[in-house]
Amino acid sequence: MVSSGILKVRRNSRSNYYSLSSAKVAKACAIMREVLIDKLKKQQQMHRLLLN
Repeated sequence: MVSSGILKVRRNSRSNYYSLSSAKVAKACAIMREVLIDKLKKQQQMHRLLLN
């Protein structure tokens, strides 16, 4: 992810510290999280309908 520009890395002695490269990446992650949650909710509803 560092090589693709999504993450930044800061090296300190024996440790590496990773962070998101920009606020836009954080926003994109939040949007994708919402999409996945919606999809899971719809799947859960379908399973409930099939079991009843």
